[in-house]
Amino acid sequence: MGRLDKWSRSWSVLLAANVLLFGLTACAGWVSADLRGEQLRVHPLADVTGDRIHSDAAYILRGNLRVAAGMLAGACTLGLFSLVGLLYNGFVLGYGLSALSRGAAEILPFLASYVPLEFLAFILVVTASQHLSFGVVRCLATGEAVRPRAGAASLIAAGALLVVAAVVEASVIPAIAAVAGQAPPIGGTP
Repeated sequence: MGRLDKWSRSWSVLLAANVLLFGLTACAGWVSADLRGEQLRVHPLADVTGDRIHSDAAYILRGNLRVAAGMLAGACTLGLFSLVGLLYNGFVLGYGLSALSRGAAEILPFLASYVPLEFLAFILVVTASQHLSFGVVRCLATGEAVRPRAGAASLIAAGALLVVAAVVEASVIPAIAAVAGQAPPIGGTP
């Protein structure tokens, strides 16, 4: 019990374990898509303009916050639901990147500008969820005071990363559209 207790107290150990598990599932997704020979092509996007960056960023941020909130809600299951969500997203990321590398490799540099930020934020949310839920269990079982500082700092950092990632993703969308064969209008909407 002492080893598990130390492990559940250490935010950095939880973070390292989550990064490792995420990386393994992303690799599994990559291999799965590779074995199936999946190819993903990017089709031109409709109505892509530089003027829509703010509304697109808000839309992207809302979606990412929904995912993060679902992962945070996993604290009710001692972080198990959070971890399952993270592993699913890791597998999908690996699968998608593998399929893109064969079908539309020219898009990958654009994805590299924001995807690591989003997934680091998700890993931080899962780590916070687990750390906070283990703290509550220790509080209920032994009367130990809950120390939410590391978990709260993780959530704040994750929120900031998601905002930055949404803005970067929204600003990259016109470039992806241009690479996919649709040059966005210069100077705004036609």
